[in-house]
Amino acid sequence: DLKHGYGCFQFASGAVYTGQWFEGKMHGQGTYTYADGQQYTGEFDRNLKSGFGSHKYVSEDQWDGVWVTDEPHGSGMFIFAQTGLRVESHFIIAGDPLPQPGKTNTATRTLRREDKLKIIGDGEDSAIAARSVADNAAQVSAEARKLTTKILDDTAKLLGLIEDE
Repeated sequence: DLKHGYGCFQFASGAVYTGQWFEGKMHGQGTYTYADGQQYTGEFDRNLKSGFGSHKYVSEDQWDGVWVTDEPHGSGMFIFAQTGLRVESHFIIAGDPLPQPGKTNTATRTLRREDKLKIIGDGEDSAIAARSVADNAAQVSAEARKLTTKILDDTAKLLGLIEDE
């Protein structure tokens, strides 16, 4: 008995899928709600997110865009729930992690790719949020440079290339 047509199914994990089925697989339009509360609404191709869809994470952050073989790909927009900051991107490829607030590597990644990102929003709040991302990136970058210099200096001292001060 293969699921076929439109229906709702609850998995043993607690996840629920409501949408189109084809030969026993999620295929077509549907909504998949994970047991932890995350939710993807959009297109599926043989059980994989594929096509346009919206994924809302536990943090309430959201990625709206194109998916290929279960990964975000191509054009899309990441919306930070806490600040309302919207980052539109035309470059994210399969396997490239999405920006995640609170992660130090996010700010430096965003800063390095600023020519490919466009921060969208109205009013002063958007400008403040954008400045905050840039300030965090600069701080992380400065700390990384200090740490790298210390490691190189310590290694050089250990090898006897430079003397202790």
